[in-house]
Amino acid sequence: KTVKIINPNSNNCKLTFQLSEAVWSCTWHKTNPFIVYAGLRSGKIIELDTRNTKSIVKEINVDINSKQINSIIHTINNYNQPILFAATLTGVFKIEGHENRIGNLIDELKGPCCSIALEDSTNSLLASFRENQIHKIFDINNKEIKFEINTNLKQETISRSAMKKIQLKENNYNLIVSTNEQNKNANFWDSLTNTKLTELNINGHSNI
Repeated sequence: KTVKIINPNSNNCKLTFQLSEAVWSCTWHKTNPFIVYAGLRSGKIIELDTRNTKSIVKEINVDINSKQINSIIHTINNYNQPILFAATLTGVFKIEGHENRIGNLIDELKGPCCSIALEDSTNSLLASFRENQIHKIFDINNKEIKFEINTNLKQETISRSAMKKIQLKENNYNLIVSTNEQNKNANFWDSLTNTKLTELNINGHSNI
């Protein structure tokens, strides 16, 4: 029931927010270094300001079915408007604008989603689904699925997937990385070629 701000250099706790319920995820504001978002067990997101740890800024009702917020991302769209994406066991929700306090379910991303990640340079959102073992890449501007891969590996519920566009020598890759429940290894796929590249043993530390 706390959100703590840690100095990564000293590993010291700088700030602590005491909340009324369990926190499942958190993220920073894309452009405002003072704002933090916390996803709660009740399916709500609260906005916090590090300059005032005694109260919350606002509360957003994301999932009316009260499914916990497994993963959240804050970004800015092409019109300089803030957007929050939130993953729950219902699906991926989108919250637009400063005043919107209700989440809208993205039809193309329904289902038990345990993790989301954003690749800023391509405006692509990676959504990882636990039960059907699928990763989907969603174009947030054109609102369509760009890529889908069935890994046949059930993702860890509390793990995080990652996506990164990279270039090695003369080859371009759009890497998808996630961990699986079966052997706790990290798996790497390239969405451009729809191939699995490698699998790394991370000694049971399943969170990325």
